[in-house]
Amino acid sequence: MSACRTCNRRKSDTIFFPHDLIERQDDEDGWFVHKTYGEWSIVFCDDRIGVEKKDYGFIEGHRMYEFDLIRHMHEKTWEAQVFRDMHTAFEHLRKLIQDPI
Repeated sequence: MSACRTCNRRKSDTIFFPHDLIERQDDEDGWFVHKTYGEWSIVFCDDRIGVEKKDYGFIEGHRMYEFDLIRHMHEKTWEAQVFRDMHTAFEHLRKLIQDPI
């Protein structure tokens, strides 16, 4: 059975994660954490996915390839482990975007 055109379009904009790949619910507004690396988390809701750091904010997934963003992140004065965790989270998200589950 196939969906009507309207329902099918709505489905295509939804991010789907199998329950066993969700680490925890992030808040009551529909955000979930897929994976955490130190202070960095890969978070998603129905239509957005990105990386988040407490006291820094959310970075939309499609921005992971922007040179200006990468340069900006490396100008921060965070400890070395925070940078390693950031790099690992960014690479994990890039892989998710390139090769969806």
